[in-house]
Amino acid sequence: MNQITLNDLFPDVIPPPKMWDCMKTCANFHVYEPDNFPVGGKRCTYGRHMNGCTGKDMYEKVTDNVVTIYCKYYKREVKE
Repeated sequence: MNQITLNDLFPDVIPPPKMWDCMKTCANFHVYEPDNFPVGGKRCTYGRHMNGCTGKDMYEKVTDNVVTIYCKYYKREVKE
């Protein structure tokens, strides 16, 4: 059983890491084989398997005209 985090309780106040940074600590990153879009580095495909091509696996917040994208399925990996 995983411990609940402040990200889970208050995602609007304490959001998960930004989209590209979240893959470094997300438990779902390697559930499905990552792809290499747009070029080079690996990209998590977990949300695409959950939502298909709907685009509902991500959400965005706009602060001071800066758009930041977050993954809806972010779950911090617990290393024991």
